[in-house]
Parts: sequence; structure tokens; C-alpha cells
Amino acid sequence: MEKNYFICAILMVVLSLNAFAQNNERDMQWFDISTLNYVVTGNTDKNHVLQQHLLIDGAVVEAKSDIMDRMQTCMKEISQRFVNEKDADVGQLTDEITANLKQMMQEHPELAPQLEQQLKELAQQRSDFSNTYVKEVGDYTYPPEEVLKEITAIAVNKRAYSAWSDMGNGLFAVLTGECYGPLEKDNFNRPKVKESDEYTWGAINYDGKFILEAKYSQPVSYPEHNFIILRYKQGGEQKCGACGFNGEVRVPFVYNDAHWYGAGFHLYIFEKNNKYGFISLDGKELQPCVYEKPEPFGSGWSVTKDGTNYGLVDHVNGKLVIPLKYKSVWDNKMDEIFMQRFDKKIDVYTENGFNLIRTFDEPED
Repeated sequence: MEKNYFICAILMVVLSLNAFAQNNERDMQWFDISTLNYVVTGNTDKNHVLQQHLLIDGAVVEAKSDIMDRMQTCMKEISQRFVNEKDADVGQLTDEITANLKQMMQEHPELAPQLEQQLKELAQQRSDFSNTYVKEVGDYTYPPEEVLKEITAIAVNKRAYSAWSDMGNGLFAVLTGECYGPLEKDNFNRPKVKESDEYTWGAINYDGKFILEAKYSQPVSYPEHNFIILRYKQGGEQKCGACGFNGEVRVPFVYNDAHWYGAGFHLYIFEKNNKYGFISLDGKELQPCVYEKPEPFGSGWSVTKDGTNYGLVDHVNGKLVIPLKYKSVWDNKMDEIFMQRFDKKIDVYTENGFNLIRTFDEPED
């Protein structure tokens, strides 16, 4: 009896692990329906379109191929109409340039050969553009409003978000507030969040359930450390802390902000009442918030509590490796750190290991 119970227990563990692995390997896809929504709502400003994104399970996408085909057809027809509109603008511009060139020919007959050549080239360019980009379209094959309803109906939680990002570990950061941008985006033309909605980011899992409620600025996640930096507003004041990917608090929300200085630094500098301390990505306080704003210096940060006595905190483990007893952090060269003492001497430490290796007199001015 005990043997059977043990086998059943092992089997349940294996099954649960398999289910967890399958859940983490689910193929989830995001669809940008901003253009479709633009047409359905009759919006007229292509440079100020409400962004809309839907999360759909990859298995559903495959199973509902008919709906996806209708959406693809509709999007192609919408895009073609946009091209036709652009062609009309090109035609108007071409007509204006042609009229100007003909006017110049009348005023300057001596330039006729050159201007006639330009007119021929312009006419050829206009013809090439129309032949390449313009195709006549009639009514939509599928009504855009019906397509929008269908695609929304198969979304994970039938809800659209203004922006999203993959946080890792099965979570997506989502913006529930308003985010506007142009229909045609490039690398420098990103959607813009309304200031009032900056703090309406949350985090959902693959099933669309909110793990972090939508009250934060955009989360900054570190999946390998189970660490998410979060900021929200309370009574007009920003609060900052950190959670894990299950929503559990890793760093209490008693700070005003958090600062990170780049790859290779496995800690954050947290700010509280205009003082700064160091917290590791596993949530451990390495240095309390007692320092004035740290400045990057060599392999660490220059720190001071009173603006008079300076030392150095290691940027890897957050330890105070050079004590707060120096007039300034003087120089950093040749893998050495130079600390200016109050008795007109310079102490030299190795940048690797922070060992005091020599002392010399401060140079005369």
C-alpha cells in the first residue's frame, strides 16, 4: 500500500512538472490591431492613433486559421487603400511640379531642352509609381468591424492593451492606459504614452491573469534573478521597490526610486529621501540609504555621507572597499585608484582587490 502511494506521489510530481514545462513553452503571439481599429472607429489622424495589441494563444491561432485569414485579407486591403491615398498625394505634387516646369519654359526658352528632359523623367517616375504601387480595390472582402470582433473574441482575455513587452518567466508587461502613435512607425517614431497613464502598467501571465496590478510605470525585469523593479505613485509621491515573478515583494516599497548603471552591475542603487543605498538583485540590502548620490568610478562608486569624507563601494558586491576617510577620489589610471588624503598625501589602491599598495606626497600646484 505504501509503495503504491509513493509511486502515485512521484507520478503526480512528474505530471505537474510536465504541465509547468508545457505552460512555459506555450507559443503566445501578440497582434497589433491598431490599423484595424483605426478604420473601424473612423479615426482621421494617422499620426495620432490609439495603439491596440491582443495576446492570442498560438494553438488558437492555428485552430482559427479561417479568422486569421480574414484578418490578413482585411489588413492587406486596408494597406492598399492607404497606398492609393498616398498615390493621390503623389499625383497632386507631380501636377504642381509639372506646372512650375512649364512656367519656367515660357519664362526661359533657352532652358527648354533641359526642362523638357526633366518633364519626361517626372512623367516616367509618376507612371512607375502608379504601376508599381496602385491597384484598384472595391469594398472590403470582409467587413473590418466583423473581423475586429472575431479577432478580439479569440484573444486570451478578450482585452486589448496599448503596449506590451515580454518580461520573461511567463509574464508580459502590459499598458492599460492610453498610448498613441502613428500608423507607420520606424526606429525613431515610437508610440507615446500619455503622462497621466504612465503609471498604468501591470503584468499578466499566459492566461491573461494580472500577477501585478496595473498601477506601475513600465516594469524592469531580471528573469534570471526573479526580480522586477517597480514604481508607482501614492499621494503624488513615487514609491519604488521590487517584486518576484509571482508578485511577492522582494524589496519593500519604502524607496523613492532605483538607478542602474549598466551591464555587469548585479545591484541597484536605491534612493530614499535624497539619500542612496545599494541592494543586490536577490533583494539583499548591501548598503543602507545613507550616502549622497554615488558617482561611477573605476570598479566602483565614489560615495560620501557628509560631502567631505569620501570612499569607494565595489560595483559587484556593494561592499565599502575603501573607507570614508578621504578628501576626494582623486584619479583612476593604469588599474589603480588614487585617493586624496587630508594631509596632502595620496593613497594608491589596486582596482582589482582594492589593496593599498603605496602612498606618495600630493604634487605641488
